[in-house]
Amino acid sequence: MNYREDRQDPEKLGARLLDLSELTLAVPTTVPDIFLRHRAHHGHPVLETSLWEREQPVWLSIRQEQREVLIHVLTRFVFGMEVAQKALPELEKCSRVKSSEFCGHYSALAADTKFIVEACRQYRKDVGGVDDDPAALTPSYCRIFKEIFPELIDRLTASKNSSRREQIRAESRLRTVYHIIGEGLGAITGIWGMNAALFQLSNPEDESGQRESAKLKGLIQLVGEITKIQRRNIAFGLFELGELAREAYFPTVLSVIRQLRETKPILDKMREETFGRWGDEFPFDINQRQLAALGQKRVIGWLAREVIGQPYWMSRTRLRSLSDII
Repeated sequence: MNYREDRQDPEKLGARLLDLSELTLAVPTTVPDIFLRHRAHHGHPVLETSLWEREQPVWLSIRQEQREVLIHVLTRFVFGMEVAQKALPELEKCSRVKSSEFCGHYSALAADTKFIVEACRQYRKDVGGVDDDPAALTPSYCRIFKEIFPELIDRLTASKNSSRREQIRAESRLRTVYHIIGEGLGAITGIWGMNAALFQLSNPEDESGQRESAKLKGLIQLVGEITKIQRRNIAFGLFELGELAREAYFPTVLSVIRQLRETKPILDKMREETFGRWGDEFPFDINQRQLAALGQKRVIGWLAREVIGQPYWMSRTRLRSLSDII
């Protein structure tokens, strides 16, 4: 499972397969503004299902183990995003307590998350020919999304009758599991892994080093839409954590660190369970540990610089594009 040096940067893979249509703003701006501008620029995600009927013979032509990997990731997206949908109403209520300035963003988050759930489920059924993949929901994965995540949602709901500091602690812990662990380390690693797998399934390079066409174009389009959505969601979620830290620095930071420390062993075990499904021979030339390290560098790096390392009295970072974060 060696991962070639020239494939370590997911943006290089993205440039080959996924059209991120990066929007660079002329004037540095804040994350919420970038969120809205990117969403307006890309428009509402659209699923081009007309590609899928032609995609079925191609799907059946690849190895069964490779198909299993792709279904595995789609299933995790469906399950994880369904849980995330349940957290959004509570986080929106918290946003209204602080300010109504960013409440409208949560409608976009909800709509985009619903798109991911429905699109992944539909592709899995229409092209993959399966309704579910229980083997993808390993014990550690289920512990995060069936136990820890729901418990933190309930804790935030119950904190309404507590002090504002207790509310901030509860919100910080939920956002850590949602935006940092679920999206920033989980979903983005799955996206990069899917992109790397799709790259390997594309037609061989010609003499000029270009790949004239790619297999599973419908799935490539779907992963491209998910990528754009998750980049926006992660950026906005980290921004909201930063706003909590500026309101109450120590309760926020200590809650984030504690949640990360408690969940990290489960994440490590979840990765081992994923690879264990295919034994010693993973069917793609992908090193998930390196992809996870990239996610940590991007997401945890931003968290360390702009949330943990930026007390409330320091000015917020102004950006030109989402690529400055993830």
